[in-house]
Amino acid sequence: MQAKVNAAYRIRDIAADFGAKLPANFSLDQFLALPEELIHKIVEKLMATRCASLRREAMEMKVLMLPVLRIYLATGPRKVDLTAFLSFCPKQMKYLYLKKSEFWISEKAADIEELSLLVCERFFASFFATADGELLQALRKLKHLKVLRIEEICDINLLDLIERLPKSSQLLEYLHFSLHQFDITLQDIISQKN
Repeated sequence: MQAKVNAAYRIRDIAADFGAKLPANFSLDQFLALPEELIHKIVEKLMATRCASLRREAMEMKVLMLPVLRIYLATGPRKVDLTAFLSFCPKQMKYLYLKKSEFWISEKAADIEELSLLVCERFFASFFATADGELLQALRKLKHLKVLRIEEICDINLLDLIERLPKSSQLLEYLHFSLHQFDITLQDIISQKN
């Protein structure tokens, strides 16, 4: 499968950046056999580097990026930035992968303090959906969240967000997202919070 071969090439190139020379026949199946420190460096680099290709492949998400996200979450990060991770995703599948990654975060790293998804495109944000109950329910499980930034892929209905935020959301210091367009009054917000 070409996606696995391409993923192995990427891992080899990243390992070389850290001074590790992997064999020419290195395969993706050998990734977890690498030294733990090197795995962590490669995972950090993959989670921090945005996709530079004009082509986004769904198979690359399945073969490389989703397993990398799982490994990254297992390290117990305090901050999770999904910007680079989701930049590898085809546009029509971004919301699906946002939900999937948020579900994993809520299950494997629910004590994170910061969750970010910044605008990838330089001049505009792309929105594909309004956050649904499943996404908001996953956000609710993040009990120690101080910073929530979702600048693209989905907008959020403010009343739904207020309703679903955990009671411990007093820790929340910074909230940035695109509001779902609807008619709302201050009284609606106050009555929803009580």
